[in-house]
Formats: sequence, C-alpha cells, structure tokens
Amino acid sequence: GWRVARHFTGNRLGAWLWLMTFAAVAGLPIFTLVDARLKALVILLWLLHFFVEGFPSAAAQAALVVTLGLLSLVKSSVLMEAGIVVGMITVDDVFRRRRFPWLLPLFGAAFLFFWVVAGQALSGLGPFLGGFLHLTSSYTEAAMLTGPNPALSVGCFLLASGMVWAATGYAAWMRHRWFGVVPFAGLGLMLFASFKHGYVRQDAHEAAATLELALVSLATLAITWPIALSQSRRAALISLLPTIVVCVLAAATFSRYYENGLPTHLLGTLGVRDVLAPAKLLFGTAHLREGYETYLADIRHDSPLPVIKGEVDTYPGNAGMLLAHGLDYHPRPVMLSHSVDTPELAELNAGFLRGARAPACIVFQMAPVDDHFPSLDDGRSWPELLTRYDVQQVDWLFVLLKRSMAPRPWRLEPLADVPMRFGELVALPPATNAPVWASLDIDQTLMGKIVSTLYKPPILWLSVVTHDGGRLRYRLVPGMARSGFLLSPVPRDCVAFGVLAGGGELGDLAPRQADFVSLSADTGSGSTVCYRSPVRLHLYRLEYPRQDLSKLKGFRELRSLSRMLPRALLLHADYRPELVSVPGVGSVLRVAPRTAMQFSLEGRPARLRLAFGVLAGDPAKPQAANPVVFRVSALGEGGQRVELWSCQLDPLAQESGQDKQQAVVDLSEAKSSEIILETVPAGPEHRGGPSCYWRQIEVEPQ
Repeated sequence: GWRVARHFTGNRLGAWLWLMTFAAVAGLPIFTLVDARLKALVILLWLLHFFVEGFPSAAAQAALVVTLGLLSLVKSSVLMEAGIVVGMITVDDVFRRRRFPWLLPLFGAAFLFFWVVAGQALSGLGPFLGGFLHLTSSYTEAAMLTGPNPALSVGCFLLASGMVWAATGYAAWMRHRWFGVVPFAGLGLMLFASFKHGYVRQDAHEAAATLELALVSLATLAITWPIALSQSRRAALISLLPTIVVCVLAAATFSRYYENGLPTHLLGTLGVRDVLAPAKLLFGTAHLREGYETYLADIRHDSPLPVIKGEVDTYPGNAGMLLAHGLDYHPRPVMLSHSVDTPELAELNAGFLRGARAPACIVFQMAPVDDHFPSLDDGRSWPELLTRYDVQQVDWLFVLLKRSMAPRPWRLEPLADVPMRFGELVALPPATNAPVWASLDIDQTLMGKIVSTLYKPPILWLSVVTHDGGRLRYRLVPGMARSGFLLSPVPRDCVAFGVLAGGGELGDLAPRQADFVSLSADTGSGSTVCYRSPVRLHLYRLEYPRQDLSKLKGFRELRSLSRMLPRALLLHADYRPELVSVPGVGSVLRVAPRTAMQFSLEGRPARLRLAFGVLAGDPAKPQAANPVVFRVSALGEGGQRVELWSCQLDPLAQESGQDKQQAVVDLSEAKSSEIILETVPAGPEHRGGPSCYWRQIEVEPQ
C-alpha cells in the first residue's frame, strides 16, 4: 500500500494519509464480515500491476499472489475475485507486455501448496472446485434476502460505483489507451461481485459491500489524482467527487446496521488502544488463550451437550458447539445445511450418510435460516437420519443420534402429482398416519435467468394451512424444493423430530398436519414472470420403520410440554416462560416465581401428571431466594379459582429433591376444563425469586 501511495504522489504526508485511510477501512471489524479486509489485497494487486511499474512492484505482486493463494482456500469470494484479477493480469501480460504470464502459475502453485499443507488430498481438488461452482451458481436463489428500501439502496450503490468505474476508465485510457480496457473490465467485474455480495443478501452484507466500494474509490483516487492535478486544481477537486459520494453512501449504509456511525469506527481503528495492541505480545500470549477459553466456555454454557464418544457431525451446522465441547468433529461434504441448495449437493450429503465414512453420532438441531421451511435444508438427508440412526436423547435444543447397527429401509409411495399455480390453494391427500414427502419442479424462465444473473428474482413463499387451522408461511428455495423434503406434518422443533422417529401414532403432530398449501412470489400480485407456471408438485407417503422411544429418559415429559404449550394462555408473569435445558435435569419450561398460565383441556381428563422443581440457591446468600408455591386451580362458577393442589418448595432447603418433584393431581373436583398452573413466591417480599420450572404437564384420560 505504501508503494502505491508513494508512486502517485511525492507528498509523503498525503501518501501517509491515503494509506492510513485505506488501512482503516480495510481493518474495520464487522462481526465476521472481513470481506473488505480480504478484498483490499485484491485491489492492491490490481493497482500494482496496471498502474505501478518497476521490479519492486513485481516483488510485491508476487507476495500478494501467494497470499491470495492461501486466502482463496479461506473464503470463496476471494477465490472468485483473485481469479478475476489474475486472469486480467494474464491477458495484459500476453497481449500488451508480450511476456510470459508468470503470476498465473504462481497463483496456481500457491493454491496447491496451501491445499497440501492443509492436509487435503490432491484427488479432492476437483470435487472442491466443482462444489465451489455449484455454490456460486446457486447462491442467488439460496441466499437472497430483501432489506429496507431495496430500490433506493441498489440505485445509490449503482450510481456511486458507476462514478468510480467511469473515473477509472478515464485514467486507464490516459495511461494505456486501448489496452486500458483490460483493467477497466477487471474493475467492472470486481464491482459487480461487490454488488451481488451486498444486495443479493441485503443485510449487514450491504455494509460490507459499501466498504469494499470505499476501498475501490480510494484506489481510483490514487489513479486519477495525479492525472487531474497535472491538468488543473479544479480537475483535481473534481477527481475527489466519486470518493466523497462513496464515503457518504458507506456512512449512511453503515449507520443502519451499527451504532456510533462509520467515522467513529474508522477513528477507533487508529486509537491508541488498537495501535498498541500488538505490544501485548511482548508479554506473552496468555491473554489470547484466556480470551479464547472464555469464548468456548460461553458456548458450552449456552449449548450444553452430554458426553459423546466417537466422530460427531451436527445438523444444520453448529460446528462451534462441537468444537467448544472438544468433540471429534467429522463433517459431511457440505458442512452447512443452508448451503445445500441443489439436488446434486443434497444427494452428496445423503450419500455420505449411507457410506462407510458416516459419523458415529449426530447432534441434530432445528435452526432453519431466513424463515426456510423447517425440513427444507438438507431435506434429502432426513430419511437417512430417521432410518440409519437411533435416537439416544431428545432435548429441547437438540436430538442426539447414534448410528444404528442395522439400517432400516425406507421408501416413497406416490400419492399425487399435481400442477400448482402461483397463489392457488392445493389440497393435500391424507397420508394415514405417515409423513408426506414433497418435491417441486420450479424452473426459471429466460427472464428469470437474466434477472437472477444481474440481480435476484423475487423470493418464493410456501403457505401451509394446518389441521388445527393455523396458517404458516415459509421461505422456499427452488433448488432445495426440487431435492425433496418432508412437508407434513410440519416439524417445528426437536420434539417433532423425536416423534417422527418414534414408534406408534403421530397423534402429537396431528394439529401440524398440512391440509392445504400454496406457492407465491414476493411481489404485489403474488405471481412472477421469473418462474414458469404451473409448478409440478410431487407428493409421496414416506414409509419407514419407527423406533421404540417409550423408555427414552425425559422424552415423555418433553412431549407433554410440547403438546400443552400451544394451548397455554399466559395470564401474568414477571418474565415470559422459556424452554431451556438445565444440566442434570433436562429440558424444562422455566418460569418466573410469579407466573400464571391457563390451559384448556380437551374432554374431561381424570388426572394431571406434573413434574416440577426449583434450582438450588446460593448457601452463602441465605436471603437470595424465596420459597415458591406451585399451585393448580380450576375455574369455577363466576370465574372463581378453585384450588386443586399445591406444594411449597424452598431452594435453600437442605433436603434433596427440591429440583425434581412429581405429583398427580385429581381433576374429579374440577368444574370446568379450564385449569390454571401458578407459581407464587412465599415469604418476605424483599427476598428475590429462585429459578423454578415445570418439567411435565400431562393429562391422563378417565
């Protein structure tokens, strides 16, 4: 960067200011979005080759190319943009400079070197690049997201980048004449990549894209400033205009996603604390290790796991959780389920589960991104998970699966094959106590392919009317929908997955059975010219042997909570009830010490089975927690509450079992089907409340 700055100005102060600004923008931390930092190296390579001459520049180019060979294995966007620039440099070397394009083989050699150093087999390079092409080609439909004021945001970005591109084109013409089309085209492709990165998925990526544009505008300023200054001071001032416009755009965009604004963050990167941070290394690296261990401890606290032996994978892709627990992480070919956005990638992962290298255990979670249909991501792997793995534990946060000694067969029995027009409500045939599997053939029109290449088509939504009258709306990714997924019942949590795997009836999931579905686009009319209509909807009955989970510890209690919570009416609470996992206890409904919930029971059940408790208080602070009264009442005449049962627990009591209580409540005295569960603090009001919970709420018939 210093070589670039000194080449374009003899003023050392001006060169230093340019470099510090460039470094501040490149070094700005935005959570995990380090794209601008990585793109800075690509921009410097472009600058050095096309606009800085001399042997020292060649040495710097070589260093950059080797570095980009490594970073291309870190982030796919770097591989794409480094490939663009190295390709343009190769064209320039061959046709303008008429010399051997030495940077191209150097980039390839560096890429292969770091591939081997990373422990990868050369035979895996082809599948890696093939997967890269798959992910790149399907990125738009899979990752697109609409942000605030998309038309205004896109228009401003295109206007600002157009100004930068035009200014660079003028400088390239003045320097290289017709050969200037090569760096001009290369920059255009980089700007287009930044546009797609920021506005296909318009969230914080938009801020990263405008920072990338800010770096490009600084590079353009370095190119145009000396040319404009040689003409007149007025021309020099005009050459500042693209950079000023870009900086205003970047600041406005940044402020939408981050507090304190862009100038404050930029100045912060040059603050005394940050500038002197490397000096800590003079005193060792213990502080880095301590910070890292604290980070891992936080993950373990938020995502507790049991002891798991053998190789482990995680769905949909919480690798940090496995690594924080020190488990033997053994991922499938496409590590993140939301990236499995084509039938080819879906089959790659499903085939991996069928093979000999499949992991011994899987930590399965329900965490769809971007409002995806819950079973859409890696949907083709679900039948393999249900038949090649046995359920070992069901928690509210995860299902622990262990590879079965004898895989169970599964098959798809055709139910229907119907056309489905946008906005049309389609009735689903009954599946008689078996899940319904679906796949949709959603094809783009020619207009859709053009729109998808240049920007993005409208987002597609799948609306579902369930058996209990619920109306659900989920995002649908065409490539994933073509791969196939479990459509009905709609599995919205880990308990539902356990019920699907377990034996017996699917009665718990009957309210989530899909009766009608419809497809719509995120447009005013719900239709779109980007996709062919009608869409073919293929429906199947998913047949597979079920597992016997009747003796699985804690599963019955968790199912009872899952059944009852949709019926709950929260009357009052100091804070909202929350389903959490408590070490040593399992999944519970944590409630405030002052909470009342009303339930409408179906029919006239005979008994109510409860499991409940309080977590132990701190013995060093005897005033830290009140005793808690757990109470069950029924609504009588005139809305009066009739107490049916109560129990008081003291978290500071010495006797054991305060955290694991059970009770059976006789409902024969209840005058109605409306039951109220309460927790009420006992004792002096100034004492704080403990953590209390319900672990089971289950009705038993007559």
